[in-house]
Amino acid sequence: MIGTLDQILDGYLDLRWEINPVEATYHGIHEKDGVFGRCDAESVRLHLAALRSYEHALEEVEPDGLEDEIDRTAVLQ
Repeated sequence: MIGTLDQILDGYLDLRWEINPVEATYHGIHEKDGVFGRCDAESVRLHLAALRSYEHALEEVEPDGLEDEIDRTAVLQ
């Protein structure tokens, strides 16, 4: 899953809204209105695997400049 920093961040945010749809609504993403996150063991396992994948992709991507490096570092934290 390597791409540009923007592509990786877009995918990460999509995953974040999937994990916590209530937070998505709070941030103005209304496609998930009325949906709650799944907290069963299988869903949590899948979410953690996906988050690890995004973490590795973020560590591998080369930022184009200081602003991209700051964004990447913020997401990794």
